Amino acid sequence: MDKAIVSKNKLLDLLCFMVTSARGCLDEPPGYGPLRLLEAYAMLIDALNEGNIPAVFLEERKNIEGYLMLCMYDEKSFQEELDRTVARIARALTEK
Repeated sequence: MDKAIVSKNKLLDLLCFMVTSARGCLDEPPGYGPLRLLEAYAMLIDALNEGNIPAVFLEERKNIEGYLMLCMYDEKSFQEELDRTVARIARALTEK
């Protein structure tokens, strides 16, 4: 397996984001949980400097940016888009 080079500062930012998000999820609307997980997804890709990451993860990051805020006003559409993201990633990983 290839070694990934990770920015220590970005990784620490991600860890802090995750723990504060966990706390926030206790008081925030339930739809914010998936939003925060997708934000962590993007932060992890940044921390890895996009190196040695299958292209599907980078492509889906761009797709996610396009629908991320739907969770604030159109939960059904957000769920449908997220389901498509999961399906595309699963398909890409199982085709190899």
